[in-house]
Amino acid sequence: MEEIRLGFLGFGSVNRALARMLVARSQSGPDAGDPRLHLSIPVGHHGHTRLVPWRAVLIVTRRHGILAPPFGDSADGHWDIDLNAVLDRVASAGNTIDNLPFSSMGEDELSRVTNIHLGKRDDNSPNTLVEAIPSNPRGDGEPVISIIRSALNNKLNVVSANKTPLAHRSGDEGEIYWELQRLAAANNVQYLHESSLMDGVPIFSLWKTMPHARLTRVRGCLNSTTTVIISRMEGDLDDTSPDGETFEQALQYAKDMGIVEADESLDIDGYDAAVKLRALLVVMSGVNESVPSLEDIEMESIRHITVEEIRRAYSDGKRKYRVVASARLSESDQWDAAVKLELISPSDPLYNLKGSDASCQLSTDCLGPVTVVSTDPTIMDTAYGLYSDIIRVTACCHEDSTTQ
Repeated sequence: MEEIRLGFLGFGSVNRALARMLVARSQSGPDAGDPRLHLSIPVGHHGHTRLVPWRAVLIVTRRHGILAPPFGDSADGHWDIDLNAVLDRVASAGNTIDNLPFSSMGEDELSRVTNIHLGKRDDNSPNTLVEAIPSNPRGDGEPVISIIRSALNNKLNVVSANKTPLAHRSGDEGEIYWELQRLAAANNVQYLHESSLMDGVPIFSLWKTMPHARLTRVRGCLNSTTTVIISRMEGDLDDTSPDGETFEQALQYAKDMGIVEADESLDIDGYDAAVKLRALLVVMSGVNESVPSLEDIEMESIRHITVEEIRRAYSDGKRKYRVVASARLSESDQWDAAVKLELISPSDPLYNLKGSDASCQLSTDCLGPVTVVSTDPTIMDTAYGLYSDIIRVTACCHEDSTTQ
């Protein structure tokens, strides 16, 4: 890839944080006459790098409008979106990118407009789509899945912050995730998704460094909202005077943090954690393994928990409640999966999680349990997951071009 041309699908907090990161980590190119920003891309495995120019050429959003190169004869020349100007514009009172049509779009219109631009073939069209739009995991995964499919068909790399395509099945046709990966391979592009789980912690990249290992167990706290709620209800457990918040107060605190799903039941009734658990199993079990459907994953709500129950558990062996997503491979090669409110002891790796912390422990047939912890993640963690995927895509494209 001689130039990175980015198309942003969505320009909410994640992609705006990514835009700032891209600008901050860029440098000038080796040619003084080249005004483009450049990113340092690893070459090989010996610490060497090369500078690759990049520019933003497309932004499509539901609420903020669209920025895209013009069609027809007026499309000649160099098109480059000034991301700093866009960030300033979105932050202004108007909260819009431009006064173009479709400044507010439904799912069908979003897909139609996006597909028009993804189908272009010129030097001002994107070669990498950065997807970060909301998606309801209880729905059919649209419009995200169709847009990713269209991008791959049009030979665009895709980096995504969306977990829905990883966890959805397509009827009797199998897992959506593996369909998208086959489509990417057929078009000699990549579909990466490091930011889809655990706020960009490189859990999927870690798994790729464990060749021939077969996953046998997953266990973790994958939903930050429930950890925030329970740790707020705990208060200072060593204080004899209860100071923990009620469930309703703790939930409101999580909402004020901006981490609660639009449908709060996804968080507090275990569905979001089940989706993430299933996504891990689909990706890490491999294309030929059977993974339980979301309907087959037992889910427990935390609506019933009280401060009194939390303190009583702590007084009995200093145990704590946490919402734990777990799956174990049985001797008959079937996954038993559940999301439950568990009482855990001080020796448990999940014991010290608090606030928005998250953790995942992977066990395999040839390597002891590996535990990954994300401590107090912010939107920058999620943005970095997308950033690192952009770097990986570009590095891989360079390796492919040098071996052809």
